Order: sequence, then structure tokens, then C-alpha cells
Amino acid sequence: MKILQVRFRNLNSLVGEWEVDFTHPAYESNGIFAITGPTGAGKSTILDAMCLALYGMTPRLNAITGSSNQIMSRQTGDCFAEVTFKTGKGHFRCHWSQRRAHGKADGKLQPQRHEISDAETGQVIDSKTSKVPEKVEEVTGMDFDRFTRSMLLAQGSFAVFLQANASERAPILEQITGTKIYSDISILVHERTSAEKESLKFMQAEIAGMPTISPEEEQELLVGKQLKEQEAKALSELLEQKKTALAWLENLSRLQQELEDAKKNQALIQTENEAFTPQRLRLQRANKALGLAPDFAGLSTIRDKQKEDQANLNQCQNDRPAAAATTLTAQTNLKEAQDSLQSKKNNQATMLPVIRAVNVLDTKIAAGKTEQQAADARLVQAEAELTAQRQKQQAGLAALETLSKQMDELRLRLEATAGDARLTEQLAGIRERVNATKALAASVTAKNAEATDAEAKRQALQAALDSSQSQLASAQEAFKQAQDDMSQKQTELATVLNGKDLPAWIELQSQTKAELDIVTTALNAWEEKRQFEQSRGELEQKDAELREEQATATEQLQKLQEEIKAQEKEVENRRIQLTLLQRIRSLEEERRKLQDGHPCPLCGATSHPYAVGNIPVADDAEKQFSEARQRQRQLESDCNEVKNQLANITRDLARLATENTALGKKLKATVDKITSNCTSLGLNAEATTDADLENTLRQFENEKKALHEQASQTAAKAARVQGKHSQAQSRVDQTRDDVAKHEKATQAANNELDSTLATLTRLQGEAAANQAACDQAMAALQGELAEYGVTAPDLASLDAACKTLEKRQKQRMADSTQIVVLEKKHVELTSQTGSQADQISKQENNLAELQRQCEQAQKALKALLDE
Repeated sequence: MKILQVRFRNLNSLVGEWEVDFTHPAYESNGIFAITGPTGAGKSTILDAMCLALYGMTPRLNAITGSSNQIMSRQTGDCFAEVTFKTGKGHFRCHWSQRRAHGKADGKLQPQRHEISDAETGQVIDSKTSKVPEKVEEVTGMDFDRFTRSMLLAQGSFAVFLQANASERAPILEQITGTKIYSDISILVHERTSAEKESLKFMQAEIAGMPTISPEEEQELLVGKQLKEQEAKALSELLEQKKTALAWLENLSRLQQELEDAKKNQALIQTENEAFTPQRLRLQRANKALGLAPDFAGLSTIRDKQKEDQANLNQCQNDRPAAAATTLTAQTNLKEAQDSLQSKKNNQATMLPVIRAVNVLDTKIAAGKTEQQAADARLVQAEAELTAQRQKQQAGLAALETLSKQMDELRLRLEATAGDARLTEQLAGIRERVNATKALAASVTAKNAEATDAEAKRQALQAALDSSQSQLASAQEAFKQAQDDMSQKQTELATVLNGKDLPAWIELQSQTKAELDIVTTALNAWEEKRQFEQSRGELEQKDAELREEQATATEQLQKLQEEIKAQEKEVENRRIQLTLLQRIRSLEEERRKLQDGHPCPLCGATSHPYAVGNIPVADDAEKQFSEARQRQRQLESDCNEVKNQLANITRDLARLATENTALGKKLKATVDKITSNCTSLGLNAEATTDADLENTLRQFENEKKALHEQASQTAAKAARVQGKHSQAQSRVDQTRDDVAKHEKATQAANNELDSTLATLTRLQGEAAANQAACDQAMAALQGELAEYGVTAPDLASLDAACKTLEKRQKQRMADSTQIVVLEKKHVELTSQTGSQADQISKQENNLAELQRQCEQAQKALKALLDE
């Protein structure tokens, strides 16, 4: 990041607008330069302007708020700071500003404005006060803390660093450079290492106290594991079979529900169709009337237009007499006005010379009066301005004298507080050392409290160690009793197993259960086969019925289609006949011109049956055409219904074919399942009749049930005894764990007691060291405060002493700023009073000239009045 330009206005003691261009050749060629000047000249203000423009805060004042702005110059109404800089991401310009209401020095502070823009294009990137610092951090890679540590070192922090001794510089340097985190990490690493070492010792003691199991116990555990795995496998197979059966039942239930829903939907559709019958008839009548809608609309429009024209005609006829009378009166008035105008023109021609002479004199007199009034007004205005200017001069002289007195008082006050000039640079360092001293005192208190807690913990740990040793003796006695009980349960288990081991009984139970499940599956499949064969017969019967209905509907559809074709021809003939009759009726004028024996100009016929009278009536033809059209629509509706019926039948046939195919597949799968299960049982299903095969399966089922029940009872009894044996084993393990736990707790209590004693010694030493450092820092602060005539006998009075110094510093800064403002006002008032004296001299000369002009205007006006 490189700073290119800094601009600011009305910040601290630098009143007005200032600019520092770091691209100037003088800065570019040297590279290193210093900002020098007396205290209060504004050196730190330039650095504050940089921070303010970039981050909206300064190291000395932190953030600027809407209610407090201590960086704005006194007696000013606005301030701003602007920085132009470049980074690897481009050129940018940051602008911060704040003003008071109406630009007045005593106005209320308005919300601050902060924005960042592209320095080359001027486009604003962000203008939200909370977002601009984040954008600056994004383009520079530095937030406010990193900027004030790497790019700009605050004056107060640097002064504290220079004046600190060797032991105090380390924490101050950590604070300035931000490396305190590494000290914290080192402390945490040391504490973590100590804790891990303690944990390692504890684990080693725990491992040393863990007993190892014998080969016989290991073999027993392996046998128990195998038994549990076999049981789990058998239960898993049974669970899969149950899931398959449950899925089949759920699918059957779903299909039944869908069938019920389809029946309900069919009944609902039929009910809605019947309810729609009146509306269907109404729709048909509306479609007929829709053909006449355009003609009726045209006729209605013509009738409305005719009524409107008739009303306008009647209104015009009523207004005609009144309009004629008005015209006659207007003509009479016009003639009278023309006669009066001619008479007045004759009189004007006679008096014209006299009127012209009088008008000239009146114009001159009016002009003279106007000129005199203007001269009088200018004279009065000039006298008033002269009086006001003299009053301003007197007020300016009085203000100048008051300013001189105020300046003398301020100079005397500044001379009296010359020793406070160093506070601007050293106050921040004093505040830092005060905080460091208070931190040391707080650390002493904290260390003493920790030492007290450590002593209480040591006493509690000693009591816990005594209790743990007592519990260890009790746990060892319980362990011996548990071992005796486990030996007794082992003997009982051997008696129940009767020479076999539990896995053999469980294997026999699982084998018989598997064979029994195969038999049960085969018998269930046999029942499914019967149901599938019955369902297939029902489907075939339903298919035959639907095909018979399909043939009947097809024959009916063909018949209806032939009738529709014949009816369409009949409708077309009726429509042609009706059109001809309407055409004959519409040719009334042409019929009058026909004469018997003469040819018709249209068709050439010499016989004219409709020439005079005998006009055919179209009502019967219209009725016949309507009936034919209605018959055609009815036939088309019947045809659509038959088509829908055929479509439903076709869909049902397809569905039956799909169901029949699926049922055939299920039947084949069921037969295959029966064959497979019989093969697994050593039976030949294909060489045995259905009745013999079913009897064989029933007999096999009974045998396996008996064998399975015997194996299950033996395995269950053995499992109960083994469960008691396992409980005894668990008690042995538990008591062994209790012994190990109490041994471990005893060792841990010893270790923790040693650690607590070490911690107590360390805390007492640290508390003593911190107390000595706190006393030394307090003595140094008291000596430094004494240089400013401030006393601080104890820690509690340090804050009050700092506030006193801050108040004196602010008062001196305020006096310095005020004297600069007063000197500027003194120069302005001196210049202003000199300018006012020149203006008064000019206005006196102008007043004399105006008096002379006023006298001349009075003489001219008098001469005109005499004439």
C-alpha cells in the first residue's frame, strides 16, 4: 500500500483546507522525510486524517459518533479527511466527512459520511459507513489494528515505549506489534504439556493396574461370541421371511383399496353425469341461439341510433323560435352602437388640438414630479445608509477592543500553563502505565485468590485419597466372592448340556427351524397355488364376457355410423331447401317484373309460379331442418357413448390380459417354489400326486416340530444357565473393574495432590513477584505525576489523577485553538473598520451631490406649473 495524497479540512488546530501531495518530486526523490513543528502545530493531525479517511477512527480518539466529534476544529461547521492510495488491486480514494446543522459552529452534529471510490474513474464502490472499513481491509489486506502497527505507529504508544525500562518494554512492544498472541500461545503450550504429562502418568498407572485374562476365559468368550452370531443369523433369516410375507399382505391390501376407490369414482362420475343432464339441454339451446347473436346485435344498434337521431331533431325544432328572437335583438343593438360611435368620432376631431397641448404639459409635469420624488427618495436612502455605516464602524471598533482584551487574557493563561504543553504527547503514555499498574495489582489479587483455592483443593484431595484407599479394600473382597459364584454356575451349565456343548444344541435348533420353515413355506405356496388357479379361472370367465360385450358394441357402432351418414344427407337436403325458400321470399321486386310467356332473366323459364302470390312458407321447412339437425346430433351423441363403451371394454380387456399374464407368472413362480422346497427336503414333487405330496409335507412338518421343540427347550434352559453364568462373569468383571478403578483413583489422587502442591508453590511465588513489580510501577507513576503537581497516594486515586491531567490538556488545546480564531477575527475586524471609514467618506460626497440634484428638480417643476 502506498499513500499518494492527503486532503483534510478543519481538523484539530489545522483550521481551513490542507493538502499534502506525496507524488510531488520533492517527496519522490528523497523517499524519507519528517514532519516537524512545535507542540500543537498539527503534526499528529496529519496522521489522524489518514486514519480517519480510511477507517473512520483515529488512534487517539477511536471512533467518531453522531453525538461527539472532538477532532473537528472549534468554531467551525464542518470537517473532512480524504486519502488517495494505491495497492496491487488498483488506485482508490477514501473520503470521510461530518458537518453541523446548517453549517453553523453551534449546530447539531449530523450523521457522518464515509465512502470509497475508484481514483481513476471516480465510480463509488461503497458508501455505507459500516462497509467502507471492510472494503479498505479487502483492498489493502489491513484492518485498523494492523494499519496502526505496520503503517502508522500512534504517538502515545511510541512515547510509552521510549520511556519504559527494559522489563516494561516487552509487554509494550507486544501491544504495539501485536505479538502478544505468541506469548499467550507459549503459556498455553506449557500448560498443555504439563496436563498431557499428568494424563500420561495416569494412563500408565491405569494400564499397570489392568489384569489380563487367562486362555480358558478367552476360549469361553469366543464360544459365547459364536453362539450369539449363530442366533443372530437365524433371527435375520426369520426376519427376512416375515418381511416378504408382510410385503405380500400390504400389496394385497393396497390393491383392494384401489379397487374400492375405482368403484367409488365410477359411481361418482355416473351421479355427476345424471346431474348434468338439465345443463346439457340448456347448453344445446344456447348453441342454437348463438347463431342469431350477430344479427340481433346489429339490429339493436340500429334501433338505438334511430332513437338518438329522433331526440336530436325534436330538440332542434324546440330551440328554433328562441334563436330567431335573439338574432333580431342583436341586430337592433348593433345599429344603435354604430350611430353612437360615429357621433363620438365627430366630437373628438373638434377638440383634438387642445387635448394634445394639455397632454404634453401633463406628461412633463408628471415627469417632473416623478424625478423630484426619486431625488427625495435617493437623498433619504443615502442619509440612512450613512447613519447605518457610522453605527457599524462604532460597533466594529468596540468588538475590536473586546477581542484585544480576550486575546490578552488567553495569552496570560497559556503562559501560566506552559508546563501542560507536554501533556499532548505524554498523557497517552501515562494512561498506559496507569492501566499496566492496575493490571499488575489485579494480577496480584487473582494470584492470591488462586493460591487460596489451591490450598482448599489440597485439603479436599487428601480427604479423597483416604476415602479411595478404603474403597479399594472393599472392592478386592467383592472380587473374591464373585469368582466363587462364577465357578458354581460353570458346574451347573455342564450338567444341563448333558455332554454336548451349547453351539451343538443351537445348531440343531437352527437346522430343525430351517427345515420347518421350508415345510411351512411349501405348504403356504401350495395354498397360494390353489388361490391363483381359482383367480385365473375367474379372469378367463370375465374376459369371455367382455369380448361378447365388445362384439355387441361394435355391431351397434357400425349401425349408428350408417344412420349418421344417412341423417347428414337428410340435413343437407333440408338446408338446401330452406335456403331456396328464403331466397325466393327475398326476391320480391324481381318477381313483380316477371310476365307470363316472357323468359326469366335468371333461369330463362317462361312459367313463373311465384310471380304473383302463392309465396311458399318457410316455417315447415325450418321445422323439418331443425328436427333433422336434432336427430343428427342425437345419433352423434349415441355414437360417442358407444365409442366410450368400446374404449372402456378395450381397456378392461387389456387390464385383464395384464393381470392374467402376471397371475400366470406368479403361478409358475409358486410351482417353482414348491418344487424347490420339496427338493430341499429330499422329495420329488413332479413324481408325486398333489394329495400324497400334501400328506407327506404335513407328516414332515409334525416330525420337525417335535424335534425343534426338544432342541429349543434344551437350548433355552442352557441359555438361562449360561445367562446366570454370564451374570456371574459380569460381576467378576465388574468387581475386577472396580478394583482397577479404585487403584487408578488412588493413584490419580496421589498425582493430583502432588500437582496441586506444585501449583500452590508457583502461585505464591508469582503473587510475590507481581506485588514487587506493582509497588515499583506505583512509585514511578507517583514521581511522574508529581512533575505536574498531581498526587496519587494509592491505586484508587490514579484514575482521578489521569482525569485531572486530561482536563488540563483539553483546556490548553481549547485555549490554543481559541487564540488562533481570535487573532484571525482581529485581523478581519481591523480590515473591516478601515474599509468602513473609506465608505463613509464616499457616502458623504454622494449625499451632497444628491441634495444639489433635488434643488434643481424643484425649480424645473415650479416652472412647468407656472406655464
